[in-house]
Amino acid sequence: MNLIERINETFNDSAQLQLTSLDSLAQPIAQAAELVVGRLLEGGKILSCGNGGCAGNAQHFSSLMLNRFERERPGLPAMALTTDSSTLTAIANDYS
Repeated sequence: MNLIERINETFNDSAQLQLTSLDSLAQPIAQAAELVVGRLLEGGKILSCGNGGCAGNAQHFSSLMLNRFERERPGLPAMALTTDSSTLTAIANDYS
């Protein structure tokens, strides 16, 4: 398989997975969004976390909450728990 074929296959597989997952994930995603909005309206803060690449996703999510997403607006209180490397590595060191 050449590089172009592999890229095409990867894109097609990703698109197909999203279409296949739509029916089962739409409701839980909507519920999660409602929980996030509800907590923000109550004065709460959104905390996100992840491991590996998902830690990067958590940081990106928090940055979109803090900065903006799709339009200019005030920042929303959010924090990625994975960004505090001193605490993260201390806990990892203590608990292996």
